[in-house]
Amino acid sequence: MDDRTILDVIDEERLDAFVDAVNEGLGQFGADNQDVFDAVDLAAGSPYVEVLTFPTLPLALACVDRPESEWEDICRQLVHAWVDGTDQRAWMTAQPFAEVAGLLRPWLSHKRKVTFQGDPDGPEQPWSEELLPGCWLSLFLDAPSASPEFPEYPEFVPNKAVAAWGVSYEQLLDATRDRLRTQPRPQWRSARYPHPEQGYEIEMYSLTEPEEADPVAAAWQLVLAEVAPKPLVPDTLIASPVRDVLMLSYPDPELTIEQRRAVFDGWADRLWGEEDHTGRRVQGWTLRVDPDDHWRVMDDAHQPPA
Repeated sequence: MDDRTILDVIDEERLDAFVDAVNEGLGQFGADNQDVFDAVDLAAGSPYVEVLTFPTLPLALACVDRPESEWEDICRQLVHAWVDGTDQRAWMTAQPFAEVAGLLRPWLSHKRKVTFQGDPDGPEQPWSEELLPGCWLSLFLDAPSASPEFPEYPEFVPNKAVAAWGVSYEQLLDATRDRLRTQPRPQWRSARYPHPEQGYEIEMYSLTEPEEADPVAAAWQLVLAEVAPKPLVPDTLIASPVRDVLMLSYPDPELTIEQRRAVFDGWADRLWGEEDHTGRRVQGWTLRVDPDDHWRVMDDAHQPPA
């Protein structure tokens, strides 16, 4: 570790110019006007953003032998690279799949994940596959930066990393499921929910986790048959309208599936219809266990209101 400070690298006559250049780099993210003589705080990470501390000595080392006229551009480029996941994506791409398989975390969304303008299949874009109709799977993991002095943070697995690993969709899914199986089992809650007009009620199981939880509630769909509160018999209804909620409704001999869905879909629609400022939406469909295959869910006719 380099124990020098900025004052050991940048002479006093050029110090003001360096501070201005660093603030120019920070300003592109609204993080300027900090004390830059040791470290600065920046928001970084995808899908979950964290405020992290980055040492500023690397900026001084990058600038010291260059003309002052270039310092602002140098700081802008380096600060941008710190927080846009460039190092994290490069690290993933350079690792053998066996080294990262146990780190993969699922990200489910109602649309394909794209973080840059341009081709969704571009090398830097998040890898995504449609897991179920209207439900896309991407992967992310906590990855280190190029320098050990910099923090690691979550970043989506890019297409170029999956290509470098040479693995199939099934292998990625298996690895993600294997990691889920190492996590504490989810704690389901059961409650009865009434139809708003017709006087009957249904029993519904729900799993609610904070969106930053590891794993988040929606992720348990990938191993649902193993963690459900009861076996997934035919006509079990499943919904994950938002990432932090997973809902189940089991068959009831006293009720038709249409009656159960009238209540079940109403709750799913209510969650889906909330303002989606943070991209919580996962799945617009209500899913129904296939009578011919007890573990697989299939899309059903229901879609949420626009």
